[in-house]
Amino acid sequence: MTITTMPPRAVYLGADFYRARVAQLQEHAGAAGLDGLLVLNPANLMWATGFFHIPNERPIGLYLPAHGAPVLFVPFLEKENAEESWFDDIRWYLEYPGETPAEVWMLAQLPGARIGVDAASHAGFAAMAAVKPGLTLDHTVSRLRYIKNAAEIELTRTAAAYADFGLAVARQAVA
Repeated sequence: MTITTMPPRAVYLGADFYRARVAQLQEHAGAAGLDGLLVLNPANLMWATGFFHIPNERPIGLYLPAHGAPVLFVPFLEKENAEESWFDDIRWYLEYPGETPAEVWMLAQLPGARIGVDAASHAGFAAMAAVKPGLTLDHTVSRLRYIKNAAEIELTRTAAAYADFGLAVARQAVA
């Protein structure tokens, strides 16, 4: 058997797609009575922004104010990568761990008292709440990740076509 059909062209979710997603999250934050949402979970951050990175011990955060421009917080090691993204407001910290935990440093820069955070250890949440006593745990991003729009469904179909193609090539190679 000779493979003659290539999978469909890759689907790309561009900056406008992610800007719309961020706007949706900001709307949810405002409706929940929050001044903003701090996204720390790497998978949630990638889903919300299209800023793909290799998660490590240095936290990356995304602040989504209920109204206004989002802020991307990165370690200095990710600064260059972040500057290639669609964000206008990128703030970086020099080293981790520093004198102040990165998550606490992020929160200290945020306006407003009612901030939701999507992920934190017990100790981390306590340290962050010391800076923002109105801090709450918020699962908006995780819940919205379950809902797929047309572009995401098409992306999944394209990924499946590539998987099928790869398996067909592998079967042909061992036949």
